[in-house]
Amino acid sequence: MTEPSAPCSSVQIRNGNLYLDAATYQTFFNGIESVILVNRQQKLYIMPVMNPGGGGLLIKIINSKGDRVIHAREFFCDQQVDESLNLMLPAYWNTEMAALEIGIQLKLMHS
Repeated sequence: MTEPSAPCSSVQIRNGNLYLDAATYQTFFNGIESVILVNRQQKLYIMPVMNPGGGGLLIKIINSKGDRVIHAREFFCDQQVDESLNLMLPAYWNTEMAALEIGIQLKLMHS
């Protein structure tokens, strides 16, 4: 298995949502409108959906700087993760998964 590179970005988890700053969005998801979230091997992956009709969670713009939010309450609820968490976490691009990997194990985030 490929190990992720050094942290190249960060993602905030707050109130059941994932927040990406404009630079993170532009670097990894530029032009992408939706993503899927995957809990695999106790890590969280944000995977771009390349087909516009392919479903997934919308990446919504939240301010004039271009910061984005992904409403993920349902996902976190399904994973039994406390939605009141407020964490800034390191993120890595995982080429094997073709996804942004969040540097925390979800099992440690349970309430």
